[in-house]
Amino acid sequence: MRHKLLIDIGNTISKVGVFEDKKQIFIDYFLNLTSENIQEILQKYPNISAALLCTVAKQDSSIEEMLKKLNTFISWNTWLENLKWPVTLMYKNPKTLGRDRIAVASAIRTLYPKENVLCIVLGSCITYNLIESNGCFRAGAIAPGLQMRSRAMSVFTDALPVINFEILKKEEEIYSTETALYSGCIRGIKYELEGYIDWYQQRYDFLRVVLTGGDLKYFEFSLKNKIFAIPNLVLVGLNEILDLNEF
Repeated sequence: MRHKLLIDIGNTISKVGVFEDKKQIFIDYFLNLTSENIQEILQKYPNISAALLCTVAKQDSSIEEMLKKLNTFISWNTWLENLKWPVTLMYKNPKTLGRDRIAVASAIRTLYPKENVLCIVLGSCITYNLIESNGCFRAGAIAPGLQMRSRAMSVFTDALPVINFEILKKEEEIYSTETALYSGCIRGIKYELEGYIDWYQQRYDFLRVVLTGGDLKYFEFSLKNKIFAIPNLVLVGLNEILDLNEF
């Protein structure tokens, strides 16, 4: 069976997935992705014949040299004029639209092809991504993410610390500076999410709401509205883009 390799190199973490048709059969995460890591995956899955590398950061150049040996390899680290995707980009200058956002929209379009979907990505930044039932991708707002908010309060003051969200996870009471910062970040984002969801629901009938991203675990069970939590949507979208452009 033929396999495909999808690589998403982000600002902090790189995600690598192997797909068999539409099914993800492997995923791993790396703080510093190297060609040795990729070589190990290629050895584990010798039927990999195609790959797509999407990056917003610097990467080991030897990774590309290795992947060029495959039957199909797409390096998506800059805007590619001829690249096709499953959505229509309703953006004044598509070249400035984040590649990860295009990948997420492509995944949503494939998973819910006849629905209006608001996909909220909880990463370094929070992005609001509206994909209409007709396939139009109307990219929405960008806001500071969880860690960014915490670090900003520390950097721009002399007294406030950077907090550990894992240690304070699920704290309800405010009894210290740390728990006050935790509440401000977590509840502030929660109310922001609810506000945006309500705003879009007033404008789109039968709107499906999907959450994804690295900070998904802090919010997937805390919102009032019915939502769907789907991890690793970027890899799913990259798989769809690779299928659309392979031949």
